Amino acid sequence: MIKAEVRFTEKHFNALMKNQKTSWVTYLCGFFIFALLAMLVVSNIYEGGFSFDSIKPLIIWAVIVGVILWLKYLASPKRQLKNYQKNFPNAANTYCFDEEKFSLSSVSDVSSGTSEYVYESIESAEETNGFFKIKIKGVGIMIIGSEEITEGTPEELRELLKNKLGSKFKSEEK
Repeated sequence: MIKAEVRFTEKHFNALMKNQKTSWVTYLCGFFIFALLAMLVVSNIYEGGFSFDSIKPLIIWAVIVGVILWLKYLASPKRQLKNYQKNFPNAANTYCFDEEKFSLSSVSDVSSGTSEYVYESIESAEETNGFFKIKIKGVGIMIIGSEEITEGTPEELRELLKNKLGSKFKSEEK
């Protein structure tokens, strides 16, 4: 059996944010911002050059894009952790993996419970930056830091996930 004791920190939420796939909405917004900035540059060139008044919109849009990126990549994990701690004060999660199934036991000041899953319910799993991220169909993502494994080793968990998931498991380790 492999067991991990997890108390979420900002590192957990940062790890989740780094590897989340960018949605088509993000790409579409980026395209429109880029197109708008390009139109402003082209219109300024044809109007006879740049002056402070003509580049003010470019500066404003650059600040807006910078704030959006800051919120998405820096402030968001902090906000997610704060919300999680507010909803589940003093939460502790225990993950147990054996050959047939795996489970999550969660205890906080406001709730507790245990859920069991079969490996077929895993949509995908990956190991990157010292974290195992396991996406369960219709449930969400479990995230476990390698150093949080209290019984067994990260190598044993990696091997178990490789054997059970095949190509659905990706690892940065060789």
